[in-house]
Amino acid sequence: MSLSNRKLNFIVLFWIFLLMWYFNFCTPLIMDDYIYSFVWTGNSIITPLPEDAVRVKSLYDVLYSQWNHYFTWGGRTVAHILVQTFLWWGKKYFNLLNAAIFVIMLLEIKWIIDKGRVRFDFKPKDILAVFCIVWIFSFYLGDIFTWLTLSCNYLWTMVLMLAFLLLYERSYLFPKEQECVCGKTKVIKGLLMFVFSVIVGWTNENVPCFVIAFLSFFIITDNNCEKNKKQIMIVSIFGMLLGYSLLVFAPGNYVRYLTLLQVGEIMEGVERLKQNVLTFTIMFYIRVFIYFYVIKNLVSFRSKFFCENDRKLLKLARFYFLMSFLSMLVMIFSPEFRYRSTFPGLIFIIISAGIVHSIKSSNKFPHDIPPVLKKILSLTAVAYTLCTLITSVYFYNLHHIQSKIMLSQIEGAKMNPDASMLIVKDSPYPLDDFMFTNLLTGGHLPRINTLTSDEKQTINVDVAVYYGIKAIRLAEED
Repeated sequence: MSLSNRKLNFIVLFWIFLLMWYFNFCTPLIMDDYIYSFVWTGNSIITPLPEDAVRVKSLYDVLYSQWNHYFTWGGRTVAHILVQTFLWWGKKYFNLLNAAIFVIMLLEIKWIIDKGRVRFDFKPKDILAVFCIVWIFSFYLGDIFTWLTLSCNYLWTMVLMLAFLLLYERSYLFPKEQECVCGKTKVIKGLLMFVFSVIVGWTNENVPCFVIAFLSFFIITDNNCEKNKKQIMIVSIFGMLLGYSLLVFAPGNYVRYLTLLQVGEIMEGVERLKQNVLTFTIMFYIRVFIYFYVIKNLVSFRSKFFCENDRKLLKLARFYFLMSFLSMLVMIFSPEFRYRSTFPGLIFIIISAGIVHSIKSSNKFPHDIPPVLKKILSLTAVAYTLCTLITSVYFYNLHHIQSKIMLSQIEGAKMNPDASMLIVKDSPYPLDDFMFTNLLTGGHLPRINTLTSDEKQTINVDVAVYYGIKAIRLAEED
């Protein structure tokens, strides 16, 4: 007896969950994770932890830390509450929850493409396609899926943002629908949406500002939305605006900027602009195929006639395209432009391409690519995904083995009170060649081994304080 699409989808999602859990399981704590494991008292993140640093052991410690963090280092309070909570609970719980959040993100992408319909009876190949596209084009972004601090800052906040946008999409495409964010209990729903919107606005600097602007435009121009629903939507936009203000106007942002500028971690003027433009160009060209597909079809759609629902979908495709491009473009003018800041842009352009594809399929437009070439590209994408997944499993396993060796050495040092210095060996070949191994995994291997040969270096001191040993460093290179 053949399995239904729903059952097949659960099987596919379960295997994706297991895969992501394994990657998280093999990833130890990395750099910032050690610092956020302790109560934040106002020291900068580049300053070594003091020997008397206190571990986070309660919700009060988390909230106290984030109060200090807000005024002395940065305004990403929502993300860092998650970070310190997971570090308090333990990495094993994070591994499970982070794998589940990755699966939820894939489902949200599929649901948004599918007109906001939250269901599980879609074709299994659809969710596999979403996974493959996210995997292939998240080059240089692999640490977002496994590094605890970065996952909370980008993956978890992206899931919150997509959930918010999913609610809005339902309201926009189905304005007379009596579910979602309206009904008899509109006051309670409005309050809940306001609180949720504050949280969503308080996530990342380069996304909520454009969401607020575009959704405000949608509300102003949409005359078909039911009155109570529109009122709640307006309230939620004000909530997001409040959350975003709390994020960008945090005093700690300015303190962090001055500190990093003073130690040379960030550049000023033309040099910073050149570096940021280079980062933008690299990440744009990695995704140029998706951008070309979306732009080509959005331009060609202008000369075609659609039903009302398709015209709304077309507006959504444009919205997500602009969100993708602008969320990357604005980072050119930021003091720091890391590759990971383009993660929201990747998710938005994938959604835009998915909506474009659904419009073409529902209207039976001819495909842009000849069938033979389409088959070749599909097989190439599947082969690339499988190869990079296999190499990722292999190298993550090597990292796990290496981490166990280092932990056993640390445990030995703790048992020997006379040991003044723990010297550990650097990662064996090929793990010592990060660029090579990262390339083989399709850019999905985080830089796990970050210790240096100087025991006074910040990361070495932080690791020593975390594990309760006197000092640790890498062995000198021959």
